[in-house]
Amino acid sequence: MPIDQYFDKLEGVRTSDKIRFTSKSANDKGYIFLEGKSHGSYSYRDLLISCEKSHFGLNWFNAHHALHRENSFMLNIRQYVDFLSLLKIGRGFDGNGQRIDESILLKMAYDILEIKDPWQGEWLDADFKVNPTDKSLIINYDHRTFNNKLQPAHFILLEDYLSDNKNPGIDLEQWIDTLTRHGLPPSNIKSGNLWYFAPINNSVAVFFANSGRAGLDCNRGATYRSPGLGVRRVKIKT
Repeated sequence: MPIDQYFDKLEGVRTSDKIRFTSKSANDKGYIFLEGKSHGSYSYRDLLISCEKSHFGLNWFNAHHALHRENSFMLNIRQYVDFLSLLKIGRGFDGNGQRIDESILLKMAYDILEIKDPWQGEWLDADFKVNPTDKSLIINYDHRTFNNKLQPAHFILLEDYLSDNKNPGIDLEQWIDTLTRHGLPPSNIKSGNLWYFAPINNSVAVFFANSGRAGLDCNRGATYRSPGLGVRRVKIKT
């Protein structure tokens, strides 16, 4: 699906004014609520995702550490796909249960997907490693800091995923609707205009947009830095 058609689907959506939460905080107003989900053997709790990116110019490691010092963490690919799906539906609420104006949701979608100059992106919590035993690829995610070192809470063997680069790309809507537990596009995904760089050993993930393309890059080096590269704060909804 062309990205402009994706934006069209966001317009004109109407929802109820609020969703009921048990507690409210002034600090939660700048977050969007993502209901916890299960994808096969993987599940996560209700999340609050920052509407704005922060911590620009940090590499993948330091972005994690900066978030953890704030008692926040980074979206993994599966959560990020569910986040995009939420924007697609056009139904968004802040951390206090108040409905987020559709114009804000649309702006968030544009900020993520619109082709733009200069280059912009956001880190995602995915670290890929080759299993030395059989040369299969493993994804590590849900990293937390223990003794000043990043440790993944989950890791799985990658199966049924697109293992080759596909440029100009994959179909955005099919990827958003994908229900795999790792969130990567399936091997049989339709062609589209969202660029995709497949993971390799020791690579990490970033979603990016520049003057010529937008896409998912799972072939990025963890030490890469750019002034336009940030990350979203995420925390558990309590």
